[in-house]
Amino acid sequence: MGALVPFRGTNTQDRVLTRVQSAVDASISSIIGADILDGALVRVVTHSGAGRIINHGLGRPVRGYLVARCNTLVLLTDSSVEVPNPLLQFAVDVTTLGVGVPPPVDLTLWVF
Repeated sequence: MGALVPFRGTNTQDRVLTRVQSAVDASISSIIGADILDGALVRVVTHSGAGRIINHGLGRPVRGYLVARCNTLVLLTDSSVEVPNPLLQFAVDVTTLGVGVPPPVDLTLWVF
């Protein structure tokens, strides 16, 4: 995916076009600055349990994560477990929901 670039308007004497360009610039700037766009897609295969450490490689602490794909019904919660390198890792508690022996959890997360 290519990087988002700021909007560049053209110099014009047309007031309506100038107002439209200003509105587009404000909208694009707010989208480009959204925290959720600065992230990485991470695949994790783990088992149910507390303090599962996930490597994200963002070079900064995680702001959040979204589940993009999962093979079973799970509950993910932030973990209080300390990670060795919070600039590259974070921890979650993984609880498999359902009956019987839980399968390995295969997750794809958008980490931002």
